Amino acid sequence: MLNTVKEGLFSKRALGAQSSAAAARRLLGPLALVKVVDGSERPQGFTSLDMGFFVAELPQWLPRFWRDGLLARAESRWGSLRFVQKRFGVDGEALVLRCLFLASPRPPRSLRLPVPLIFGLTAGDENCQVLMEDLPNVGKLELATPGEATVLAEHIIRLESYLAEAEGRAAIPLFRHRVLANTRRLRKLIRRTNDSSFDCSGLIMRVQALASWLEGAPMVLCHNDIGPGNMAGDNVLGPDSEIRFIDFGSVSHNVVGADLHHYAAWGLDSIEQQTFFEHLSTRYAELASQPVSLVRAGAYAYGLERSVMRWWRRKERRQFPARARAFLVKIQILLSRAEAEMLLALQES
Repeated sequence: MLNTVKEGLFSKRALGAQSSAAAARRLLGPLALVKVVDGSERPQGFTSLDMGFFVAELPQWLPRFWRDGLLARAESRWGSLRFVQKRFGVDGEALVLRCLFLASPRPPRSLRLPVPLIFGLTAGDENCQVLMEDLPNVGKLELATPGEATVLAEHIIRLESYLAEAEGRAAIPLFRHRVLANTRRLRKLIRRTNDSSFDCSGLIMRVQALASWLEGAPMVLCHNDIGPGNMAGDNVLGPDSEIRFIDFGSVSHNVVGADLHHYAAWGLDSIEQQTFFEHLSTRYAELASQPVSLVRAGAYAYGLERSVMRWWRRKERRQFPARARAFLVKIQILLSRAEAEMLLALQES
């Protein structure tokens, strides 16, 4: 058994406590203890240095009705008795979590948030530590119907609105991303295919023309990695479903539609997934008050960029020309679809 918090983890000022021990009592009560939970199978993310998982407990010698009552009151106040302590390098994610922490309501259960509750955060010169609500992801999520597309679009818009509100409250400007601004990795991917007949310069010129056009597109504060692995809540989407989002290492201002890029890329795999993306992007565009062609162009363009990033991050993929050629085929299809939507947007404007 461990004490709930280590010295310095909580923001004493934010919790109204004069010491970390007082902060712990304010969070779970004077008798609350925490046990470590094995989280070795949980994804660590690209920015995380280490993670620890905890669950609140009370001593077994307490009468059961006392123990149950104390835990029930704590859960009703905080919404969860499961926590994750995360340490990561000071980078963009630290700024995002600081924005979310400063914007968190007190007490946190006063409203349901699209993000985890953040109970404490400290930042040093080289790393940042945060104690937050533990929200396991939904795992595999089968999405197919127009109704599910509508629910997902509404939750994505809600998340983007909350992120923008948190940035405004914290007065901390977050990173602005320029889609397809750097083609260096794409050039390396093309060279790795070992296809001397491929028109590299022609493809790069098309990508640069798309990037130039997107410079004038509206920007929104995006999560940039919305897939089942970063979604917590119900694994079946319906009108009453609640979805919350985790892992904020990729958050930035990005072109409208960028948060749909996973679904745009998955649409290449089957007609059903393409139909789902069309419903999703249509509803998202309605809620964002943006032309659907612009939303889809942004999703395809950012999907192209992320495909190059995924190839680059897996060193073993870089060794095989066949893998590079497969990625290049996908990139060409995404580029063609983004260009088609760009032409539609130009015709409609």
